[in-house]
Amino acid sequence: MRTLEGLKEEYRLARNARRLCSKKSAVRGRMVRRALKLRKEIRERQEERKLCIVVEWSSASDFEDEVNALLKDGYTVLSSNCGFIDSENYNFASSFMAILLDKECIL
Repeated sequence: MRTLEGLKEEYRLARNARRLCSKKSAVRGRMVRRALKLRKEIRERQEERKLCIVVEWSSASDFEDEVNALLKDGYTVLSSNCGFIDSENYNFASSFMAILLDKECIL
């Protein structure tokens, strides 16, 4: 799945390529259609985006993978925490947590 930032970059490239083609070129027509399709997909993706996401995992690698994917998709970490009790008497699982916000929401 392409990230929102990747879609935006592809849209910018399609618009710029369209400008470089002559007005009656078949390539220009394809670039116009591609740009319109990308713009629609970007709008749909933005409408379905959550403003705030809470990530919680007991596995460090799963937590890292999900947070990295969200960072690539335009979110930023607001807060993070990890907790565990290292005791011979208790066997508690580790806990990794983060709160991420959409970059467009941050002033």
